[in-house]
Amino acid sequence: MEGKKMNVEIVGWIIKYSLGSYMFIARYVFFKHLANECQNFISNIKAIRMSSHEKVKSEQKLLTMIS
Repeated sequence: MEGKKMNVEIVGWIIKYSLGSYMFIARYVFFKHLANECQNFISNIKAIRMSSHEKVKSEQKLLTMIS
């Protein structure tokens, strides 16, 4: 009876630690994906700002050409 209880405890520890490592991996993948999405979002905002800046520059050039 004592040996069976010991085996159950060992199996319980194995399951607990394997689930813990899977959760760690899942969290790592999730946060890595989240960081990637944030980086893409920031680079998109920078690209939009640059394009609007370029647009203003080209409009100023056009105005100086016309006048």
